[in-house]
Amino acid sequence: MKVGDTVKIWKKIFLYSIILFIILFNGAGVVIIENIYNRNLENTIVSYINEYKSIRNSIYLNADLLSRHSPDILLSVIKNYIYGDISGVKNIEIFDKKNNIILNAKNLGITSYREEVQKASIKECKFIIREIEGKRLLFIGSTFKVDSETYKLIITKDINFISEERSKNYELFILLSLVVTVLLAIGMYIISKNITNPIIDLINVSNSITKGDYSKRAKEYNNDEIGILSKNFNRMMKEIEDKIKELNIINEQKQRFIDNLTHEMKTPITSIIGYSDLLLKGNISEEIRLKSLDYINSQGRRLENLSTSLIKLIMIRNKQVENQKELSFIKDITIDAIKSIEYKLKNKSMNIVVDVENSKVYGDKQLTILLITNILDNSIKASEYKSKIIIRGEAFNSSRYKLKIVDEGFGISKEDLDKVIEPFYMVDKSRAKVSKNLGLGLAICQEICISNNIEFYIESELSKGTTVTLILNMENTKDEN
Repeated sequence: MKVGDTVKIWKKIFLYSIILFIILFNGAGVVIIENIYNRNLENTIVSYINEYKSIRNSIYLNADLLSRHSPDILLSVIKNYIYGDISGVKNIEIFDKKNNIILNAKNLGITSYREEVQKASIKECKFIIREIEGKRLLFIGSTFKVDSETYKLIITKDINFISEERSKNYELFILLSLVVTVLLAIGMYIISKNITNPIIDLINVSNSITKGDYSKRAKEYNNDEIGILSKNFNRMMKEIEDKIKELNIINEQKQRFIDNLTHEMKTPITSIIGYSDLLLKGNISEEIRLKSLDYINSQGRRLENLSTSLIKLIMIRNKQVENQKELSFIKDITIDAIKSIEYKLKNKSMNIVVDVENSKVYGDKQLTILLITNILDNSIKASEYKSKIIIRGEAFNSSRYKLKIVDEGFGISKEDLDKVIEPFYMVDKSRAKVSKNLGLGLAICQEICISNNIEFYIESELSKGTTVTLILNMENTKDEN
């Protein structure tokens, strides 16, 4: 799947952040503006109520004008509040107890139901906000007595400026919101792209890997979560690439094993069939008959040796080593191994120099003897007449023992060094045919080392000999004898 086939993550980050900002920012702005509006309205109402009380007190001072029914004179007094007032008094009205108007300083032409007149109370000043001809007006009213007469005083104040201020605040906020949203959109676009670029890089790398290119690596960014993810991804790919190389090497080794096994079996079988066909013809001399039987016998033995070696290799691979914790003296193991190939040393007039510090080592004793025997056997085959083999052994810390077997033989090239432990692999094919070597010795050595927890190393150089190093686990105490 390509990156463009789905909704890109940077778009999600961009859209979600913008939507969240619009909701939160605009919601907070509305709350703030409405709170300012309500506080202004509340302060204005309190201020106008105080002003109402001042006007009502002034009317009390001119109460005799009402008692003498001289509203015209009182009207001229009240108009001074309207035209000289800087707080926006729109009108002052006085009603009798039957809600008949006695005085109207400035007729506003209100014909609708006068709730403020009906609900006027002597105990407190009551107010009502109404909208008249598109303007918001505040009506403040209460009841007062002059002599035995009851009157209602209604003052009308213009509070439209508060609504206009709220509208202006909304206009300013909307403009500010648009500017901030645009700037945030630009910033979030840049930020979301920068955040998601490493992820897109990982996607592209993973797409290349799915196509078989395991060499691709992600760019390693900062030490944040994505940077750590990129580093872990690269480490994972390095492990996968190493495992693939390892599997390829194993597959190549298996293929070489099959090819070599096929070759090893095909050659003697072909010889046996060929010579048996020759014997079946009957018209051959006694010399050819004996020669044919000798070839059939030798090739049959070769097949026998092959099957025996293969069985030994399989048994060692599958064997659960019960005696891995068995302790044996390394010097005894070395001497037993030398005894088993002593006749081969005499045949080539070779000498073995043994310098082994005696310690008890862990492992199956018989398998360890077989291990050293196979190594010595290979050294003898690779050495010239009258050459020597050196065996050195010493403990190099409290729990490890190092045994080195050094020969003066033909050596192994760097190209062959990594392959010598493979079954049937032979460095010198011509020498292998003469010695009837099957190439299974070092493969068996490798399996013995694995089953007994022994480290196995080979160092070699052409014409300068080979050094095989074995590192075994040992008992902490040494045998001084």
